[in-house]
Amino acid sequence: MTGLTLFYTHTLIDFWHFLEKFPPVPALALYAMFRFSIAALPICLVAVMWVWAKPQFRTQWLTVSGGIGTAAAAALFWISLPPSANELESGRQPNAFASILDGHPGEVLWVGGSAESWYLLGRPQWASGLQPVSAVFSRPLAMLWRERARVLLDNGLAPRNIFEPRKQIDDSPILDVTRAALGSFCTREDAPVAIIFPLEKNKPLPAGLDAAIWTPPHSRYIADANDKMIWHVIDRYAGVPCRDKAESKKPRGDPMPPVLRGGLL
Repeated sequence: MTGLTLFYTHTLIDFWHFLEKFPPVPALALYAMFRFSIAALPICLVAVMWVWAKPQFRTQWLTVSGGIGTAAAAALFWISLPPSANELESGRQPNAFASILDGHPGEVLWVGGSAESWYLLGRPQWASGLQPVSAVFSRPLAMLWRERARVLLDNGLAPRNIFEPRKQIDDSPILDVTRAALGSFCTREDAPVAIIFPLEKNKPLPAGLDAAIWTPPHSRYIADANDKMIWHVIDRYAGVPCRDKAESKKPRGDPMPPVLRGGLL
C-alpha cells in the first residue's frame, strides 16, 4: 500500500507539472488521462470505498461513484478530437502543395509524420514510424523499412529514437531540416517526389530553401519525447520538390544533380 501511495503521489506531481505547461487545447486532456494513468485513480477510489463500506451501503456507493465517473467521462470525451485532428480527417487537400505535386505521382516523405501524406495528399508515405508494425511478419518489408529509416536518421530527417520509439530523448520533436540534408537524401534512386516538413511557430524557413508553405487552419501541438513537458506549436508546413523523375532521365550539361532542382536551388 505504501508503494502504491508513493507511486500515485509521484504521478500526481508529474500531472501538476503537466498542467503548468498545458497548451490551450481542451481535447488534449485525453492525452493527460492516458499519459499519467489518471483514470486509475477514481477506479482505485471506488475499489477502496467498496471494501470499506458496509454491505448495505455498497450498492449506494457503487451507484453514486458510478454516476460521478460517468459524468466525468462524458465531460472529458465530449470534446472528441483536437481541431488539427478533425482537419486531418476531413480529407481536404492543401492547395499550397499543388505546384510541387500535380503531375508528379509517387511517394511523399512527410517528416515526423505517420499517415498525414495519405490523409491530406492521397500519397503513400516514403517511410514512417507506423510502417514497421504492418511489416512485422514480412522480413523483406521489415528490411526495406529499416534501410529507409537508417537513411532518414543519417540525414537528420528522423528522430534519434526511431528504432526505439519509447526511449526518451532530449531532442525537439520538430527536426532541424537543412538544404544539405535534403540534397543528400534526394540523390537516392527511390527518392520521393517531395518532402514536407513542419515549421515551428515564429521560426523561419531553413536557410537556402525555397519552399511552398501551407498554413493549416489550426495549429498543432506536439510534446518532447521525455518528461519535461515542453510543448511546441506547429503553425506551418513547408513542401520541397525532391526530384522530377521525368527530368532526371534527360541528359544535363551541368554537374548539378537533377534532384537539386526547384525548391532546393
